[in-house]
Amino acid sequence: MGDWVWLFSETGIQQNATPYRITAIEQGSDGHWYAQFRETTTGWRLDQCEKAESLTAGEAFDALYEGMLGAQEEAQMRTFFPPPAPDTPRAPDRASESPAPGLPLNGSVTAQACPQCGCTELMDCVTYRKCPVCSWRDGPTAQEILAQQ
Repeated sequence: MGDWVWLFSETGIQQNATPYRITAIEQGSDGHWYAQFRETTTGWRLDQCEKAESLTAGEAFDALYEGMLGAQEEAQMRTFFPPPAPDTPRAPDRASESPAPGLPLNGSVTAQACPQCGCTELMDCVTYRKCPVCSWRDGPTAQEILAQQ
């Protein structure tokens, strides 16, 4: 554990552009030993790893820093986009169904994109629409309208 290694396929082709650091070694159900890495979610057969030259102190720090940033970004993404619960029933897909005859088609407005950044997820406010990514909006706020009166 702790060694930096290159990963090779069964045919001897190198699989990673930068060395990976072994964080754990575990025996698989097939009897082979597998190295675990921060960069992958699955293990790699230990006999298909080749020890890389030791990294300089700067390279080791950069790799540690990148790993920490990756872990922080992953934690933030899980906060904003939690994975769906496994037992949550999925709503049936009704996009292909025709609307019932005689019903008015509300909400058939075509999506517009922000003219500044191209974001298509515009937010509908009371008197205007705004882009959540940049500062663009297409009309005055309620406060601005009241101030004009």
